[in-house]
Amino acid sequence: MTDSSFLCRMDSLAFALKAAVKVAGKDELAFVRLHRLNEDTLSVSALGNDVSFRAKLKVDFIHWNDDRDGRVEISKHAANSLAGYQVKTPEGLDVEPLVSIQIGHERIRVEDATGLFQTAGGRDEHRLKDPILPGDHEKIFYDAASAPGAPFWITPEAIGTIAGVAKVLHRRIVMLKRSEPAEFASRWYVLGDDWQMTISNKEKLRHTEPVATPPAGDDPEQTALPPRRMLALPVGGLA
Repeated sequence: MTDSSFLCRMDSLAFALKAAVKVAGKDELAFVRLHRLNEDTLSVSALGNDVSFRAKLKVDFIHWNDDRDGRVEISKHAANSLAGYQVKTPEGLDVEPLVSIQIGHERIRVEDATGLFQTAGGRDEHRLKDPILPGDHEKIFYDAASAPGAPFWITPEAIGTIAGVAKVLHRRIVMLKRSEPAEFASRWYVLGDDWQMTISNKEKLRHTEPVATPPAGDDPEQTALPPRRMLALPVGGLA
């Protein structure tokens, strides 16, 4: 069966893979997913604990096996290894760092595609045969993007995670908005130039203690009791 293959810039691919690894977290079962979005766009995505990430890369698809490679999963180790591949060019020569990616049944390979060196080597890594963790990455971002936005509270930890991913990608943060997929929970949708993140945050109701009714005959101003309030406060945080 013919391998799927495409051409892309190595720097753009490395940024996306490193950011995906950052979001995927410490779980040994975490992975990075490659998915063809359309005729010239590749998605690099990952799911973490309450966090999801996707970067979109412009690529030149040579061939794509839709049946076998609809979703291509690689381990965090493999993603880091592929991201570390370097395209060497002669000093002073302005050359686009082009690489070729081939995806087979059991492996994924990156190699120099500049044509400058006849003996330029490549790097091979294993792909995961079956998805290790469940999750429809594309649906997550579709749902978050289509939900209405509203003002929201956001934790410093969440801001730090978002800024860290943007720094790895060398991209700006364009917009943040909030959607509410479930009661007492929120999903913060972060939209960049060519990347997206969502961060989930659970909320709970905290009840204030009821105030005792003062005895009759006390100061009338003290008898006007404030109503019992329910405050929605964020709890938890990012893993």
